[in-house]
Formats: sequence, C-alpha cells, structure tokens
Amino acid sequence: MLKRTPGAVDLAVLTIACLTIFSAFPKAAAQDLPPPLAELNHSDSEFLELQLEVFVNGSPSELIAAFRQTPDGLLLIEPEQLKNVGIKPAKEAIREDGWVDIGRLPGVVATYDEENRL
Repeated sequence: MLKRTPGAVDLAVLTIACLTIFSAFPKAAAQDLPPPLAELNHSDSEFLELQLEVFVNGSPSELIAAFRQTPDGLLLIEPEQLKNVGIKPAKEAIREDGWVDIGRLPGVVATYDEENRL
C-alpha cells in the first residue's frame, strides 16, 4: 500500500468527465436526449445537477461524484464527496451553503469536459 505524502494534494489535478450512461444501458440510448445546456433556462438561484466521473492526476478514480454547476459555470461538490476521491476540502473553498467551490481549492486545477458529455 502506498502512503500519500502531505504535498500530494497540492499537486493534484482534478479532471472531471461526464458519465457515459448510454454505453452501459443500450435501451436508454433509444430515448429522447435532454436539450443541450445552452437551451436550458436557469434562474440565478438554480443549479444544474451533474453526475460526473472523477480523474485525479490523469488517472480515473473509478468513482462518480455529484456536482452542481452554477449558472455562471462554477463547479461545486459536497465536502464528503471530495474526500471520497482523496482530496481534502480546504476551508477557503467551502461556501456559506457548505458546498466546495472546485475553482477555489489551492493547488488543484479542475477541467470539465462539457463538449464530450453524453
């Protein structure tokens, strides 16, 4: 078993890719797809709920995490879900509502591959 060093989280690169549901469930592919994000109307208080596969340092964690995307594009995750993928939520990244703003995690670079989602 490999021990994690305290600095490992500082170098973490979090890559978030969409869950490929349709390849696992062929019947679902025959159903109508939801409209693209650009066509959805969201008020400032609404979030887009996402179930995304998480990659850490380019390696798949083999975990799916629940995220929220704000209307202005911020990605949020609950602290417990972030811990489950091996990243400690920094206090400065935790919002008043208790969700972690991925973009405010020190030493973490997050990318969301929205174009290749299914």
